[in-house]
Amino acid sequence: MYEVKVNGRNGYRQFSSSTTCFSTERSTLEADLKLALANDQFMLVYQPQFQLHDDQVAGVEALILWDHPRRGQIGPGSFIGIAEESGLIMAIGDWVLAEACRQHRAWIEHGLPPMRLADHRVLTSEGPRASLRLAFPAALAPRWMPGLFPERAR
Repeated sequence: MYEVKVNGRNGYRQFSSSTTCFSTERSTLEADLKLALANDQFMLVYQPQFQLHDDQVAGVEALILWDHPRRGQIGPGSFIGIAEESGLIMAIGDWVLAEACRQHRAWIEHGLPPMRLADHRVLTSEGPRASLRLAFPAALAPRWMPGLFPERAR
């Protein structure tokens, strides 16, 4: 079933030994994802975003990587789909936001200017916005996370 979904849905797949391998691999990755959250195996790398008119850094875009103990670094394309299907995506998203805020605060404390951080999930989902409103009010000034605290982002 998962193989059909990966290949665009609205299809069928006849059982074969490769189907069993696909299912086993997916189950293993899902179990490993749960351990990754518990064992702090994720990391963020940042790519600067530049203003076109003066080439100044306007913000950063974060990319999550999974530092798997046996497979090495795994990019998001290899595990985000499984996280979404298994329901782990919200917990991973919460980790990403917490880590991005922690890193941003560390940059500010080391003398770097504040930069814009954004997360599409925060801008479209009430749940994470509500939890972050409680968890991070002192971590970052509201103007550096647009959409997170719209009533205070002035």
